[in-house]
Amino acid sequence: MGCKEMKPRHTIWKNVQVSVSVLILLFLAIFALSSLCFQVTMIIPAQGGAYVPAPPTGPNNGFVSIDYRYEIITMNDNASWMFDWGDGTTTPWLQLGRSNTSIVQTHHWTAAGDFTVRIKFKNINYLTGIWSDPLLVSITRPQITDYPSEPTLVAGTIKGVMGTTYTYSLKANDPHAYRVQYRCDWGNGTISNSTSLVPSGSPATRNHQWDKPCTYMVRFQTLNEYGLQSVWSSSIHVTIQNTTDSNQTFVDLIVLNGITHNMTYHADHTGTFYNTTTGKSSSIYWEGQGTYSLDDDNDGTWDYEYTPSVGLLEPIPPQVVVQKPQALFGIPWLWVFIIIGIIVGVIVTVVVLFKTGYLYMYEEVVEK
Repeated sequence: MGCKEMKPRHTIWKNVQVSVSVLILLFLAIFALSSLCFQVTMIIPAQGGAYVPAPPTGPNNGFVSIDYRYEIITMNDNASWMFDWGDGTTTPWLQLGRSNTSIVQTHHWTAAGDFTVRIKFKNINYLTGIWSDPLLVSITRPQITDYPSEPTLVAGTIKGVMGTTYTYSLKANDPHAYRVQYRCDWGNGTISNSTSLVPSGSPATRNHQWDKPCTYMVRFQTLNEYGLQSVWSSSIHVTIQNTTDSNQTFVDLIVLNGITHNMTYHADHTGTFYNTTTGKSSSIYWEGQGTYSLDDDNDGTWDYEYTPSVGLLEPIPPQVVVQKPQALFGIPWLWVFIIIGIIVGVIVTVVVLFKTGYLYMYEEVVEK
């Protein structure tokens, strides 16, 4: 029987070391090749060797002679940027400001048409500049039917005291359902900033306080998200008095279902709710935390909750009233049917027990 030649242990260990070394070198080579491929992939520019900046962000639609805002989002402060508005005009070269993350410019077009807005990017690697893909902007001349409606005052103070901030809630509609915002002319030479944009038909509020007693002519205006402005609303008279002259009595104008109401209330939270169309008045109820309950149809139920400090007017959900069973001819039929059911159940049970033998009758025989 032959004997297998045994290799020395140090030779086997040496072979293992060589194999491990080869595997490590192979792994390092694969890693280096992957890194190189990744770097090459990151360096390869788009579109045949040129970096292409993203187009600017901004509206795709607009109207003639209205300024629109366009923005470049970037973190590159070692580059320059230029807007081309597509109408033969451009901006000068612009650079990112310190601590900024975007470059913003506004522009308006003087003629209707379709325009391609682009930006040009340049740095030390692209000295001649690279154009972005275009942003198509359609500009039209507004028609009378394109303008939003003038605002309706939902609620606001028409009699108050100086030095107190009052809230005015407004709403309007846009014919194209564009978002809208509102601004106020306070009648003292100041016009408010516009509210935030809200969906068409939704309310928004503005606050103001007057520092002199007087009667002010206050009016309101709607602007849609593309810059079209409504005409100014008709003015409302807001009477501001000295605190000592007003006797702590306030009046708010509230419009419900197109009908104007005046809510008169006092420092003790009592007051009335007056319908200017019907001439009828109803009480108001103080709920606490600045909120009143209102009855707008004089039917004895509270229909709305109103919080003057924030101009919030909300309907109160109708109360669900559980009707009690009515007796016919003075007879409580429900109880009659229940009693009859119980009697019938007892009779059926007794009959079944007789039939099955569980219940039976017997005579006891008495021996004489």
